[in-house]
Formats: sequence, C-alpha cells, structure tokens
Amino acid sequence: MNRFHLLLLFSLCSVNVIAGADTLIIRDPEAGYRISEYLSYYIDYSSVATLNRVAGNAFSDQFKKVNQRIPNLGVSNHPHWFKFHVKNQSNLQQWILEIDYPTLEEVVFYVLNADGSLDTTIYTGKNPIYSPDPTYTSSVSFQQTLLTGKSYTIFVRVRTNSYIILPLMVMSPKTFISKDRKKNFFLNSLFGILLGLIIFNFILFLLTHERNYLLLTLYLAVLSLNAYYMYGIGFDIFTDIGPFLKSRMRHLLFGLGSILFMLFTINYLDLKRYRKLYYLIVALIILGILYTVVLFIESINHSLFSQYSSPLFFVGSTICFFGGIYSFLKGEKMAIYYIISFSVIAVSSVFYLLTLSNVLSFNWFSFYINIYATILFGFLLTIGLMEKITRIRQEKAKSHYFEQMTFRLTQEVQERKQIEKALRDSEERFRLLFELSPQPISLTEMETGMIIDVNHQIVLMTGYSKAELIGKTSLDLEIISSVDRDRLLNSMKESPRILGFEMDLHTKNGTVNHCLIYSQPIKSEQARF
Repeated sequence: MNRFHLLLLFSLCSVNVIAGADTLIIRDPEAGYRISEYLSYYIDYSSVATLNRVAGNAFSDQFKKVNQRIPNLGVSNHPHWFKFHVKNQSNLQQWILEIDYPTLEEVVFYVLNADGSLDTTIYTGKNPIYSPDPTYTSSVSFQQTLLTGKSYTIFVRVRTNSYIILPLMVMSPKTFISKDRKKNFFLNSLFGILLGLIIFNFILFLLTHERNYLLLTLYLAVLSLNAYYMYGIGFDIFTDIGPFLKSRMRHLLFGLGSILFMLFTINYLDLKRYRKLYYLIVALIILGILYTVVLFIESINHSLFSQYSSPLFFVGSTICFFGGIYSFLKGEKMAIYYIISFSVIAVSSVFYLLTLSNVLSFNWFSFYINIYATILFGFLLTIGLMEKITRIRQEKAKSHYFEQMTFRLTQEVQERKQIEKALRDSEERFRLLFELSPQPISLTEMETGMIIDVNHQIVLMTGYSKAELIGKTSLDLEIISSVDRDRLLNSMKESPRILGFEMDLHTKNGTVNHCLIYSQPIKSEQARF
C-alpha cells in the first residue's frame, strides 16, 4: 500500500540496533528499526548514474558511511543514492518502509534480492520521468514484503532542491499504526492551538474593528498553512493543487507571510511617525510582493527561491527588529511584546536553519521548533495587542472625559460670566437709582447701625460730607436722638419693614428737620442692611 505521512517530534517506536553490523537483522515482529547505522550514501554529481551502475560490486567503494542518527546532507541539486542491507529473521513478512521527511521532491526505492535481481521498484515524487501520476509529497510510507530468512539490498535515489534529510525506518504495521496515531494526535494538538489563536484574534477583530487584530489573524493563518506544507500535511490535504503550485507553495506562503508581518509591524509600532523607517519597510513590502509574483513564472528555477529566501528573511527580520527597538526607545512601551515575540521567531528560525544546514545535529525537536515558536509568538502578540489597545482606549476615554469636563467648565464659565454681567448691570442700575433719587437714602448695617453708604440728598439734608457719614453711626454724629433710635429699633422688631415712621433729624449746623422714615431690610453675603 502507498501512503503519504508526516514527521513526528519523537521516535515513538522501539529501535533495535545491531552494533557494528553491516546488515539490519529483523528479529522482533513488532519492532521499529532506524536505518541510519546501516546506511551509506553516494552523491551523483553527473546526475546520470543508473541502478545497474550503483548496484555493481565495482561501485560499492563509492558509497560513504552515514555517521549521523538522522542523515542530513544539506542542500544539493544533485541526486543522492542511499544503500542498506536488511535480513528478515522474524516470522512477520509484511513490513513498512518509511521516509518521514516532507520536502523531498523525488524519491525512488529499489528493492533487490540477495542475488542482485530487482524485486520491487517504488516511485514517489513529482518527476514525470519516474511516475506517470506525479505527486509532490515524499513523506511516504509503503508496505514491502520481506520473506523470512531472506536478505535484501535496498537502494534509495533522492533528488530535491531543498535539504536532503533521510529519516528512514523499517517497522511492523502494528508499530507503524501506533506511531501514526500518536503523530497525528501530536500535530493536531499543535495546529488546534494555532487555530484557536486565529479564531480568537478574528473574534477580537469583529468586536473591536481594530486592523491589527485582522493582520495578526491573517499572518497566523499563513504561518499555519506554511507549517502544514513544511511538515507535509498540506500535500495530503490539498491534493487538487497542481504540481507546479505545490512545488512553490512554501515559498509563496513565505512571501505572503512576510508582507502581512511587515504591514502588522507598521501598524503595531505606529511607524508612520518615523518616516525613514516607515519607507524602508514599505520598500521591503514591495520587494515581498515582487518575490511572490515572480513565483508564478515557471521559467525561473525553483532553486533560486530556496537560495534567496534565507537572505531576504534575514534582512527583513533585522530591519523589523530594529524598528521594534527604535519604537521602544521612543516611548512605545508595548513594543516590548513585539521585540520578545519576534526574538522567539528569529531564534527558532536560526536554530531551524542551522539544523537543516547540518551545523547542528538534526532532531525532531529542532525540526518542530518553528511551530512551537509560532504558538508562543501568537500568544505574546495577542497579549501585547490586547494591552496596547486597552491602553489606547483608556487614553481615548480619558481624552473624551477631559473634553467633556472642559466643555462643562466652559459652559459654567460662560454662565458665571453672564450672571456676573447681570449682577454688574443690576448694581449699576441700583447705583444710578441710589445716587439720582430725589429722596435722602442711607444704607446702614442693622446690627451695628454703622452707615455704609449715602446718596447726595443725605449730604444736602444733614450738612455732613459723604466721607464724614460713612463708617459712623447716627448716634455718633448725633443725627438722631437715642430715644428716637430706641423707638425705631423696637418698631423694627415688630416689623422689619418701616413705612412713615416719624422722627427728628438733626443737621450738622444744629437745625432739626421733622421727617418720615421708610426702612426696608436688605440681605447680602456679608451682612444685613
């Protein structure tokens, strides 16, 4: 049976190893065996080597021993031949051969009997020379009959424009099924977390209409799709996509992701305030658009995109990271979330590239580090974005509150000005009536009897000047007698308002005028008059 399968973080099956043996001896009918210790390889720089040539005894010294737990030979456009020997000494004859690496474009298996005759040829990959119905994925598993007591030599021809990594295993169907289930559960859990982040950010966008949530949603969606193809899932799910588009899908998603991330960077860091940095990132966006458009030109060699993707990523990452630092130093405190989350992605990407380039030894943790980093990246930026938008809304609310308070204070000031103006107008009218009245009028404090103000008629009647009258009492100046004052006060106790009270008024020169007094109490904030 032919099946396409994915990578797994850990080796989930047992691995039996015969130290120092040239041939893998299968004894346990339920085991899984890693082939790397028995594997040797040859690089076909001429690209024309055939099975008859590489399988000949004279060519055996051209093969070199693989000294890695998982073979990693870096990037090469030349075909690579791998060879190992296997002998089945178990009672199980149906075994699964699996290469669990998704980006190998062309893989051919040749299974030879002990006498050198060809037992089985199995083609995978997109090259129509080898397969009438090509597919892109080479994360392939298939069932092979290995007769009990028989020895076989298996050659694997691999050609790809990406990294040549060969995690090859032989396992029983039972072990394969168990491994497959655990692998699917593991990957589905990781992608489920990513999907939850995507949905959560999209809901926040619908609720708030904040553009940053939409950009982050789209970027996480593209990262998830890229991971789907990086780990082989996309090739199995989206089977109707043509071979050309499949071969460039990861680069296409890389271009789209770069564009979305730089748009998010501009909006999140508000880089329009810093014109030079803003225009530099806009130039990178234009470059990303050109990169993505050129992907659809079939005449351009696919390997060029693999060659230039890493430098473009490095340049764009450096500029965006500098933008985050610069924005933080300029006072954008929420940029710290951007810096930390971006550092996680950058470190994981460098770690991933160093692993693929064989600078670091290949392992499943380092191969899956990008998806872990993407999840952490999404969490950090979601938290940062929520806090940033919360602060922005708080500032807007404060600004709105201050605007309302300013408006109210302005209204109150205007009202007070109008009241004050009305009071001034009233006082002016009162003063005018007070001064121009033909009747003598005085304003006297009720408790003390002290004269506060007088009009001109009082001055004419009494003979005292205004300065002599104000601040004195009528008794001080002997204008009225103490008897008349007592009668007046007693009358005011009965009724504060006095109408036609008869009283003698003594002038400065000694003249006595018989008068009728009219009195009306007036209240003010200072005293009563």
